Amino acid sequence: MRTLGTLRLLGRHEPRFHQCTACGFVQTDGPWWLDEAYSDAITATDLGLLARCRALSVRIPSVLACTRALHGPVLDWGGGYGTLTRMLRDQGVDCWHSDPYCSNIHARGFDATLESRQRWAAVLAVEVLEHLADPMDFFRRAAARTDLIVATTETVRIPAPALDDWWYWAPEHGQHVAFYSRPALARIGEAIGMRYVRAGRVHAWTRDANLLQRLAMQSSPVRRTLLALRRRKSRLGADYAAAVARLMSRG
Repeated sequence: MRTLGTLRLLGRHEPRFHQCTACGFVQTDGPWWLDEAYSDAITATDLGLLARCRALSVRIPSVLACTRALHGPVLDWGGGYGTLTRMLRDQGVDCWHSDPYCSNIHARGFDATLESRQRWAAVLAVEVLEHLADPMDFFRRAAARTDLIVATTETVRIPAPALDDWWYWAPEHGQHVAFYSRPALARIGEAIGMRYVRAGRVHAWTRDANLLQRLAMQSSPVRRTLLALRRRKSRLGADYAAAVARLMSRG
């Protein structure tokens, strides 16, 4: 590891940041400040949450459409308020929400955990990886339950930018403790027995996708075409009926 220097987080904590000289992965010193950083699960500076979910409600189904995962249950791990889960269900994806640290506001009735099913068609981790103090624990657990992991995170350069010259270091909230280069994402795939694929701004790790499917993931026009051909009916009507039934059953 090469030490990049120290950065003041939350105005008072000064951990060192280190970059791996082999793969470019960056991590902080052991994050002792996380209880303070997560006094609010969603930071006040995450102003792009709705725009991000709106864009990903199309991008993620287009990645799923390159495999059989579009037709199976999908887990939105670390799903926050349930916004993306609800949007994906509106797109016809059988998406379920999981986040023990944040209230599920928009996808109530569709809560699950990674262990709720033996197999998931896909596991999503949207803007989650940078929050993980032990990333490989998540990847190994997810890889044991699915053949497709789909994630978003900003990638770090090799060598890394200065600690005062990249917004994604995010010292104002102190929640980002792990940063991934593209080689690091590929190394993760090797470690969990999956192939890493860059699908535009989305990262994917797949175990059973063949060469043509992986090439399709990498092409935005192909992804959009496959999604148009395989688009699923919105689940909004059925979900509304289920919500009404749940309320009626409570009297």
